Parts: sequence; structure tokens; C-alpha cells
Amino acid sequence: MLVNFDKINFFKTNLKARGPLGVIKRYLSRRLCMLRKIPYNVQIEITNFCNLKCPYCSASLDVVDCKKQSMSFLEFQKIVDALKRKRLYYPTLSLYFRGEPLLNQEVILMIEYATGKGCDVTISTNGSMLQKAEFRQKILQSGLHLLILSIDGASKETYNKSRVGEDFERIISFSKAIVAEKRALKLRKPFIEWQYVITRETEAEMDAAKRMSQKIGMDNIRFKTFKLNFFGKELAEVLSHAEKYNPINPRYSRYTIKDNQIALKDYLPRCESGLNCVVYVDGSVTTCCEDVGEKHKGRNVLQDDFWSVWNSKEYKSKRKAACHKQLDICRYCN
Repeated sequence: MLVNFDKINFFKTNLKARGPLGVIKRYLSRRLCMLRKIPYNVQIEITNFCNLKCPYCSASLDVVDCKKQSMSFLEFQKIVDALKRKRLYYPTLSLYFRGEPLLNQEVILMIEYATGKGCDVTISTNGSMLQKAEFRQKILQSGLHLLILSIDGASKETYNKSRVGEDFERIISFSKAIVAEKRALKLRKPFIEWQYVITRETEAEMDAAKRMSQKIGMDNIRFKTFKLNFFGKELAEVLSHAEKYNPINPRYSRYTIKDNQIALKDYLPRCESGLNCVVYVDGSVTTCCEDVGEKHKGRNVLQDDFWSVWNSKEYKSKRKAACHKQLDICRYCN
């Protein structure tokens, strides 16, 4: 089942990254946030553009016509300061959404500021900006908790088709370097994870990727199922995309495709994503990371106080609808 496959892989990451006590602490913190009706995770898009042109990524496909920009450190600081006004509140911050976060020139300052305030920070990157040793050192010493390296494929031929604009051997050399430097500095964190999206191209190389990640010394490799992009597309176009990229092995597929119809294999009636907050690069909010096309874009936390936006009638209504999977973007999400 899809739910088991993805959920188990996510649990393994947390268990390896935090240990049993850390997982329990994380679970209790999440439940406490739910009781207090405040977001456990705040996803902040610090840049909305990317230097690669991956064929199945929303940032590469330009699914929405918006200004390409980065969030400034002062804007980021305003959001974090607003969050931290809540007493005994230690949210997790995911500093990525539709773009490549390491393209933001102030990303190190952002990580250092947020971790200094007691926030648990995650970065997900394609790894292309890790070529300079000085920059890698700054990331390693920033207080970052989790560094996700998105590498789809275990060979040059496969990877270069998935991550258009980058080279497999370069990314592997950067990965080896940052792992070796972390060991040399005797650092416990960041936890460095290879994230591998399973597509029709990459599914045959999963075992090879496991062996490679162990040889490099990655803390973990996490396999994720491929997600189709439905925003602004006709069914025929989505079906064509599925035929090209959806894995053949049904164990690794989110979808059942039959008679030119697409359905989720395991549709969950409720979703906890609506309990969290996603902040676009311009400061406006949405319900969850499924809203790549800004269809449910709401008020702005750079123009108004974060908590006044969070507790607004409009945003509460949107989150409630998202929790019950009543929004149009929920149709193909599990």
C-alpha cells in the first residue's frame, strides 16, 4: 500500500535522525500544537525559482505566472519573531517549497537565526550550490537539523534525465565532500539524507542507490513515490505524463490508472497538512504544499501579524476544508 510505503519511510527518517526519545518528543510536541491550535510546521518559501529544469517539478514547469524572487533576511526575521512571540512554542521550519532554497543569498543567516531561536530547521536542495567548501562549512555549522539532498537516480544516464541542467558526477562529489566534512568536524547534525523520487526511469536503480548512499556515508536514504502535477492541465496531458514517469511496479505508485482515468490507490478522508502553514515567498499564506498554483492564496504575514492571519476567519475556514479534504487541490493528494 502507498500509505504504508511512504509513511514507513518517513518514520524511518525520523527514527534515524532523532532516535526513539526524539520521535516521542516530536509526536508529543505535535499533539500539543494541535491542542493549542497552532501550526506544528511552518513551511517558508525563501525562493520560488530554480536553476534546474526537472521535467516533473512545478518550479521547472512554471505552473503559475508569478514574479521570480527571494525572501529577504529581514522579511524572514519578521516571520520568525512573530512565531516566537507565542509562549513555549518551538515550531519546525521547512525552508523550501517550489524553488531551490540555496539560491537565496541570505540562506545561512536565515538558518542561523531560526535555529538560534530554538526552531528545528530543514532544507531540501538539489545540491548544485554545494560546490564551494566554504559554503558547505557554513551550512554544516549553521545549526541546521536536516539537510535533504534530492538525487533521483544512481547513474549518470538516469540522473541527467531527471535533473536537467546538472550532472550526476558533480552532485555525488559534492555529497561525498559534505559528508566527509561533517565527519571531520565531528558534528552530530545536520542529519544528511538522500531523497530519491521513484519514477519509471529511477525505479530500477533503487538498490544501487542504497549501496551508493552507504558507501558515501549518508545518514539515510529515503525513497518517495512520484507525484503527478495536475495544476492547469487537461486529463490527456496528465495521462501522457503518467505514462512517461509513473513507476511500473504498483508498490511504488500512488495511482491506479485504468480506462484513461486516474485515481489514488489509497485516498485518506482526513489530512493533517491543514494544521500547518505554508508561506509563499511574497509572505502570503496557503493551506498546504499541494497548492503550488496559488489557488488558495490568502492574507500576507509580512503585511499583517502572523497570528492575526492564522486566526482569521478566512484562513481558519480554508484549513478546516483542507483537513477534511474538501478543496479542489485535495482530489489527487493523500
